[in-house]
Amino acid sequence: MLTASMTFAQNNNSTTTSTGNNNTINVEQDGSNNESLIEQTGNRNTATVDQGIQGIKTNNDDAKISQTGNANEATIKQRGGYGNAPGTNDHEIVQEGNRNSASSTAFNKVSTGLIDQIGNGNDATTRQSLGTNDFTIRQHGDRNDVLATQKGDQNEVLVEQGVYGGATGNEVEFHQDGINNYLEVKQVGGSARNTITAEQNGNDNFFRVGTRGNGNEVDVLTTGSANRSSWGISSGFPNSSDRNTLNITQNGDVNYTTGQITGDGNTVDITQTGNDNLVGSDWYTKDGVVVEGNMNMVSIIQDGADNTSLSTITGNGNSVNVDQSN
Repeated sequence: MLTASMTFAQNNNSTTTSTGNNNTINVEQDGSNNESLIEQTGNRNTATVDQGIQGIKTNNDDAKISQTGNANEATIKQRGGYGNAPGTNDHEIVQEGNRNSASSTAFNKVSTGLIDQIGNGNDATTRQSLGTNDFTIRQHGDRNDVLATQKGDQNEVLVEQGVYGGATGNEVEFHQDGINNYLEVKQVGGSARNTITAEQNGNDNFFRVGTRGNGNEVDVLTTGSANRSSWGISSGFPNSSDRNTLNITQNGDVNYTTGQITGDGNTVDITQTGNDNLVGSDWYTKDGVVVEGNMNMVSIIQDGADNTSLSTITGNGNSVNVDQSN
């Protein structure tokens, strides 16, 4: 077992490398302008970077963990950027192998983060609070999971699964609270059966969801006003996107949703509660619910006043039901 640590002060730089199995590396840094790099090769290794451990005004810290092997664990925690302290904290976790776990936590006014995993059965968890955060999660493989939470305003997150070759049995769960937040999820299925569950609370938020493959399920709930959404169930690789389920629920006023389906046997349920909501023609704009394929089922429910619904259907045996009530 290898254990390394470094604590306190500013302008510190730590680089630690280990080769072998069952090794442990811990790095602790307080202050600003610190850098930490951990590289591990082997199995069942653990790496942890903790920056801003006393919760002082830490800024401009960088942390990176790179692991190659199986059943490894990587954790990065960054705290700081309180008050009027300027600067951005950055962190990155890269893992190649199977059954790996990556976790990041950022309590900063401004931060950027990346988790990149190649392999099967991996887990990625991120939690960001306080400020303007930008996070990307990429997973390449099957049976991978993502759990992401952001609290604050002007946050952005991008989740990509199977974009470079297809993925099966992956799961994304996301929670976002605040104003002017952005969420985008891209899933490209192998034999598919991927799921996306997302929730946004607040105003002026935007989400974009795209899934490709068979048997996928997407559930999105937004609560607030002036929220926008764009979605797609598309063909390409593989050659069809069939038997997918999309559920979108928007509670509030002046919300938009629009998207397109290409494939057979898909189910789309859209529910909007509030006034001046639109299915089409804006964000941006497919337009409304556009279906190309056979035996698809679409249900649109709008409960409120001055709502608009647009639908275009091409194919055989499709069903569209629109219910608008006050």
